Amino acid sequence: MSKSDLLEEAVKKSKKWVAGGTRKEILDLIAQLNQSRVIPTVNFLGENLMRPRQIQEYLSEYRSLVRDISASNLQANISVKPSALGLLVQAEIFRRNLEQLLNDVSNIPMIELVMDSERSRDTLSAYDEAVKLLESGHEFRITIPCRFYSEMEPRLQWILDSGARIRIVKGAYDGEAELPFEELLQSILILQSRTEDPILATNNVRLVRLLEQRGILRCFGGFETLLGKHVNLERYLRKRGLRTLRYVPYGHRWIDYCARREKWFANNINKLKSILAEHRTE
Repeated sequence: MSKSDLLEEAVKKSKKWVAGGTRKEILDLIAQLNQSRVIPTVNFLGENLMRPRQIQEYLSEYRSLVRDISASNLQANISVKPSALGLLVQAEIFRRNLEQLLNDVSNIPMIELVMDSERSRDTLSAYDEAVKLLESGHEFRITIPCRFYSEMEPRLQWILDSGARIRIVKGAYDGEAELPFEELLQSILILQSRTEDPILATNNVRLVRLLEQRGILRCFGGFETLLGKHVNLERYLRKRGLRTLRYVPYGHRWIDYCARREKWFANNINKLKSILAEHRTE
């Protein structure tokens, strides 16, 4: 396959997982999902940013996105990665940038900010900085990954006492084995019992059925599916009248994200990165 054909195939395949490369594309999708009574959780792709210019571009894109969502009278959650807001450079930079976004959304009831999770050397410090903002009066949702629930346990009550709303995710990261189903279920049950109206991010219909059998399905504030894997669970949720969200990433940093979602991208990632690098230098 030629370079141009490989790139064309990659762009075509990426549409399953990524909502597009531009803000206009994601705004059009938000409007479409709102019409279907689905709340999008929007993530501008990017993580592990170290250069000040990149961090500032990431922050500026989110601030512009917030303004455009508000101006269009749309509803969405905004999901941000700590390492894209400068966490790996300095925790204070991350906190300052996150606070700017929180100030932007503070008077917009149709937008909720969500601090996403990631596996990095500074993950726990992100929670420490987030709690400082919660204790100062800011309101937002914090993601708790079941995969390292045990590592979070010493901080969890502090997080809950600070007034955080919770988003529960499985937390599957690069190179790690799948979390055993029973362990995942138990972590979810514990987290649900300790907080009000948590959002559960999952695509697993079996898991949601088990929660329904336990009579606690409506104890959750909503269920968040993933673009590319959303169809079956959203159909199940819609029949039960449950609040439905969908995680929808966008942006030009889509190669690494797609490689985590589909083996084809992982197998071709080096070739694709090389081709994209050539395009940027032409």
